[in-house]
Amino acid sequence: MRSANVLPVEQTIHANTNCFGVKQLVTEKPWPLETVFRMLMFLMLSFAGALLVVDLTDGALKQWPKDRLDVLNFILGLLGFQGATLGWAVWLMRSSRLDATTAFGLGSAGIKRGLGIAFGGGVALTVIALPIGWVVGTIMTAFGFPPEAQAPVKLLEAANTLPKQILIGGTAIFLAPAAEEVLFRGILYPTLKQLGYPRLAYFGISILFGIIHFNWMALIPLTVVALLLTWLYEETGDLLVPIAAHSTFNLINVMLLTAAPWASQ
Repeated sequence: MRSANVLPVEQTIHANTNCFGVKQLVTEKPWPLETVFRMLMFLMLSFAGALLVVDLTDGALKQWPKDRLDVLNFILGLLGFQGATLGWAVWLMRSSRLDATTAFGLGSAGIKRGLGIAFGGGVALTVIALPIGWVVGTIMTAFGFPPEAQAPVKLLEAANTLPKQILIGGTAIFLAPAAEEVLFRGILYPTLKQLGYPRLAYFGISILFGIIHFNWMALIPLTVVALLLTWLYEETGDLLVPIAAHSTFNLINVMLLTAAPWASQ
């Protein structure tokens, strides 16, 4: 007998066109709403716990050099958000009695086709987002609000050893895209969309994605990035595609920051 709070494991492909003129091909995800809320609650508690540990660490390790303490806090933050996101996503799948293919369509676009689309998408994201970020930064400066780089960018720029660069850059290229795409595109977007709010899901979740990076200059560019990543998910129904596109986007930015410091100015 099926549990009352677990929806049928079905995949329905929409062939119609949505309000953005794009075919709705994303597979409907049978996420139980109550279980999604629980996951978000657990995730917020995990993140709050990580912030508490960071605060305690700052007080207990005052004698540490600032750069080492910043890296430690960076790692704790990763565990509290990205790491916790992936862990609770696995819990969500098991609680919903779903496998990775049903939950996220992993590999459904085909490896070669998916990677090709993702690489092209990542390059396109860079070409679109960097000029937008430059324009936003110029406008902010003109109005007396000089923009600041995101915290991971500052850490990467300050990294004076290869291991630190690998840690911070590798996280940005691999861990962050996987966790963020699972949460925003894989769970939050389809959940809100299936409640009957496709436009709110498309725009609202994308804006939320920009907000959680806590950087005014990055808000608009990252919102645009999120809109395009959602479009890729809609077109392919395979979450690996936006994950790989996101990774490509971050890889290009890491390369620009490490090989051409002028790109971050």
